[in-house]
Amino acid sequence: MDHWVETISDEREIGVLECAIAKGESFPLESVYATREVQEEDDGEFGDFVETLLSNQCARSEIQAHGVAWLKSKIRIEKYKKQEQAAAEVIAQYALKKYEQQPDLKDFILEGHGVEVRVKIFSVRLNPSMSVQSA
Repeated sequence: MDHWVETISDEREIGVLECAIAKGESFPLESVYATREVQEEDDGEFGDFVETLLSNQCARSEIQAHGVAWLKSKIRIEKYKKQEQAAAEVIAQYALKKYEQQPDLKDFILEGHGVEVRVKIFSVRLNPSMSVQSA
């Protein structure tokens, strides 16, 4: 039985998933999750670096100002990502209903009020103990 597992709206992650599928990887979502882990580690390391700069009293004021600006930007980006993910989830729910009505509909465009969203539905294995699933 198919079921929805993941909504991916980041183009880089979609590319990673498509590449893993094209390579014939048994569990292509693992590539996406590995990419996310690396990105989170990189972000964390850079955040630690900025925090060290900000807490260093010997750092020049312009360096500290750049660190504060980066921190503010990071907060705005995270807020935007959460809003984008919420919108992607709503779109995915609607797309899933269309897919359930027409199972052969796996790559299509949803349009509305000057917006176009491309939807691609992938059927992939999640792990060795599970059968083929929809993602």
